Amino acid sequence: MIRLVKLRVIFLTVLLPVALWAETGDDLLRTGWEHFRLAEFDLAVKTFERGTAQAGTNSLGQAEALYGLAMTWALRRPGENADKAIELYRRAIAVAPRSPAAAWSLLAMARLQDAAAALQDVPDTAAVRRAYQDVIDRFPTEPAGEEAFLFQQAATLAVPQATTARPAVAAVEDFLKTHSQSPYRRAAWKLVAHGYQILGDHDQQLAALLQVLHTEEADPHTPIDHAGPYWSIATLAEFDCGNFAVAREFYQKLIAEHPTDQRVFLAKRELQHMAEVEARLRQ
Repeated sequence: MIRLVKLRVIFLTVLLPVALWAETGDDLLRTGWEHFRLAEFDLAVKTFERGTAQAGTNSLGQAEALYGLAMTWALRRPGENADKAIELYRRAIAVAPRSPAAAWSLLAMARLQDAAAALQDVPDTAAVRRAYQDVIDRFPTEPAGEEAFLFQQAATLAVPQATTARPAVAAVEDFLKTHSQSPYRRAAWKLVAHGYQILGDHDQQLAALLQVLHTEEADPHTPIDHAGPYWSIATLAEFDCGNFAVAREFYQKLIAEHPTDQRVFLAKRELQHMAEVEARLRQ
């Protein structure tokens, strides 16, 4: 009986269409990205290459597989190959110019250009800005376009000059007004805080850091540990803004929520110091 059952299984297997046993394009993409996540780069390359071949005339599937392959060559360690990655990004854009894979490929090329410029003695920031602007212009409503805008402003703020920081801060603040639901609000507020630090406007820097914290707390995926932000806000409020009320609030939050943090001792000392200062002022 067992032998007959086995023969029946083999017989049915032979009759089933080959397509039912083959990996689908989605399977290959999922497997490729899993290999990428686990740093199994050789396997990722082979899997994405199979995905590219299997996609055939499916331009969207081919673009997605090419993007995965390009990311692997760009970020694998060791053995990265930026030139090969750029060639693959361009192919992804060419086969499906309006696809999400094309948007992310264009952004990835701008990021590679940005990274290369950062290694130069005199970075060509204008060229980097143009590369990001190309993504913004071609994909203004896509997440890749939003990321490109923020990377563009971050590249500007990397050079701490008031003349360039002021328009960058204004641009990011406009972005926050027009993209109130953007998943990149936290990153945008961090840029605003950094910009105001460059400009020496500590009150606005403090307001931006409070917005960063508010955005973090509204995000259920944010890690719970806020000890660092609490400390940064409290010390900025105390020493640069003279805002003892905010400083006291966040020193106390640090002590209450992170009692084992190494800065708790210093937070208690600063609370005592502020109390002594206020007592002298009342005399």
